[in-house]
Amino acid sequence: WRNWQYHTANREILFFYPDKLIVSRPISLLGVTEAYDIRYISPFRVDPKVESLAFDYGTYRVPVGGSLNRAESDALGQVINNRFFPHHDAEEDDDDDDGDF
Repeated sequence: WRNWQYHTANREILFFYPDKLIVSRPISLLGVTEAYDIRYISPFRVDPKVESLAFDYGTYRVPVGGSLNRAESDALGQVINNRFFPHHDAEEDDDDDDGDF
């Protein structure tokens, strides 16, 4: 039932901490805030299936920034990855055989 908030929220707030990422989608009193252990978060990338910036949390894909266009998503993903995933090699995403990205 939480999927409605991806389409209803007019903003998302991401809080990066050394041990966790918190994604808040404030919608009056009903918005749900989710916390993710930073150790299990993949670097951010644009997922063409949902046309949104996303990260993987284990086997679960979490979309963020659904209202951004492709150029904005690419730019935001690059800034986030450079700051919070500095050891990530962007070219290794291109080697994925699953065709998702």
